[in-house]
Amino acid sequence: MPNLDHIQEILGQFGPSSAVDVLLIALLLFWALRLVTGTRAMTQLRGMLLLVLVAVVLGRLFDLTVVNYLVDRSFTVLLVGAVIIFQPEIRRGLDRVGRAGVRGLVTRPRYGDVIDCVVTAAGRMSHDRHGGLIVLERETGLQDVIDTGVPVDARISPELLQGIFFPNSA
Repeated sequence: MPNLDHIQEILGQFGPSSAVDVLLIALLLFWALRLVTGTRAMTQLRGMLLLVLVAVVLGRLFDLTVVNYLVDRSFTVLLVGAVIIFQPEIRRGLDRVGRAGVRGLVTRPRYGDVIDCVVTAAGRMSHDRHGGLIVLERETGLQDVIDTGVPVDARISPELLQGIFFPNSA
């Protein structure tokens, strides 16, 4: 049974400045996660958090002195390591913020038009007996592969996709 006096004492210390503080940290974490969403950094971040969580749980469960000491003292090292490991994603995210502003972090792109164009182009290419390999990005980001390609910088359309995958095209 929780001690209600202790809970009231804690809530009594929570004022307007605390609410603003919590809100700013929440927004910072939200934007940071938005920056790495769709990249390999998200899976690496999950792996790193899983390892830290396992170390914390095992250290507390079995009262491992050295592991508990390392976990308690390693926050700064983990933070610097995360910046080094996620440096390309941080650079890409800051570039996106610079181009699209804060609005680019908050709004999600709509993919309905893209899917309709791909379906239409696939139907037409199937009718003409032409093939094509089209990859649609979902949870696992393809930004590393995209960076090695040649940007077309065009709005997607069924005609564009048919032209790209036409057998005699460059």
